[in-house]
Amino acid sequence: MNTRLSQAEIEKMVKANPARVVSGNTVVLPPARLSFANLGKRSKNMNDPTKEGKFSANLLFTKDADLTALIALYKQTVRDNFPSNPEGKGFKVPFRDQADRVAPLEGGSNPAGKTSKGYVPGCLFIAPTAMQRPPLATFETGGVKAFLSQDEEQIDQVFYSGIWAICAVNPYASKNTTNPGVFMGLQSVLKVRDDTAFTGGGIDPVSTFGGINIDSSIDPTALFGGAAPAEDDAMKALGL
Repeated sequence: MNTRLSQAEIEKMVKANPARVVSGNTVVLPPARLSFANLGKRSKNMNDPTKEGKFSANLLFTKDADLTALIALYKQTVRDNFPSNPEGKGFKVPFRDQADRVAPLEGGSNPAGKTSKGYVPGCLFIAPTAMQRPPLATFETGGVKAFLSQDEEQIDQVFYSGIWAICAVNPYASKNTTNPGVFMGLQSVLKVRDDTAFTGGGIDPVSTFGGINIDSSIDPTALFGGAAPAEDDAMKALGL
């Protein structure tokens, strides 16, 4: 996992914060590691380089992360928007096995034989996006603090790939004829713990965020206002 946190710390943090619906189709998720975080500036549009990209981040969940609420809402969104295809057959499923980003020699299934830091085969990840930068916040001594800076470099330093974050997402339907389905929108990002950076850059977590603390007393409900299907054991266990 490329982490400096103990297994006990991770398990306590994740167990205390299962996915839950907070309003309408908004779900606050369990703590996850950010990977390929593009929150300071938009990512590149890989489908059409002439068009503007989106703000995004891959959310890497641990094996014991409870995503029941998100899975249920995803399935309901498919049924509500595609009554003639209630099972979403042929759609890209947003829940992917992290093995997709791990080389076969390391237990993964990446066709290029490459491994991205932090990915663990058998665990799930999603890749939510947003057209506008989502509200950002940090968990510090005293509670949640809105991150108001609009400076791209400063955002990238604080919300780097490798941190633990609790994110709010919403499943939404796209009836685009070339790529229909239900996708994940990124609504809010709350940074809860620093950890080993997956890429260069970032800040020194010990000196800069030594005061951050998070434990089982955190209630994520109060923290916010208003890819092809993988045939792996983790996804089968979730009924996908």
